[in-house]
Amino acid sequence: ALSLGTCAVWSVLVFSGAVEVPSGGFGHSPGGAGHMPAMHLPMHEPLTETQDSLKLLFAMKFGMAVLMIACPCSMGLATPMAVMVATGVAAKRGCLVKSAVALESSARLHAIVLDKTGTITKGTPEIQAAALSAEALGGMLDQWLELRKAASPPVPPSADGAGLGPPVRLLGGERCSLEQAAEMKALFWWLMGTLESASDHPLAKCILGAVEDIRGLPPVAAP
Repeated sequence: ALSLGTCAVWSVLVFSGAVEVPSGGFGHSPGGAGHMPAMHLPMHEPLTETQDSLKLLFAMKFGMAVLMIACPCSMGLATPMAVMVATGVAAKRGCLVKSAVALESSARLHAIVLDKTGTITKGTPEIQAAALSAEALGGMLDQWLELRKAASPPVPPSADGAGLGPPVRLLGGERCSLEQAAEMKALFWWLMGTLESASDHPLAKCILGAVEDIRGLPPVAAP
């Protein structure tokens, strides 16, 4: 209230002509500390409006000075409140800020290094490729073929492995035929989906989503 009263009194004095606004509206000598150069406004703006705005700024300066002296807490709380609101909004959008110091320091950053792929682009992990051992899955092919025959409807995989999800590198499969390699890849993805189907981990959901996109696999269920 005291600050508003001060601003109102000075506004009356300035607009009534009792007090003359110095050049520039801020009362600083040219070249001195705190000197603010004159504002160059467009030619189409009326001169009276320019003078009125300078008078208002001149009066508000005294009101702000009284506010800073009489109630510094209001200005001292402004920055913490702004930081709190900013970190809250950032958290809702998936960006966690460690502290207010980290937030203030981020204004001086020139480069950011990320240690996770896809964090900026999609926000979810995605499988690009996989590798499996032919020796580990070779002994399960007979049981796998019986399971695929019992699946409804059975969809045989293509010989070149197309349609079996992300690319898979078969390690130690030099002696395997193309059909055997394709079946091993299908078995590999079905096992991965079965093992991760009961988990809520983001990486487990990523694997399960990739398996669900593969056609021709038996139903996936938690073990």
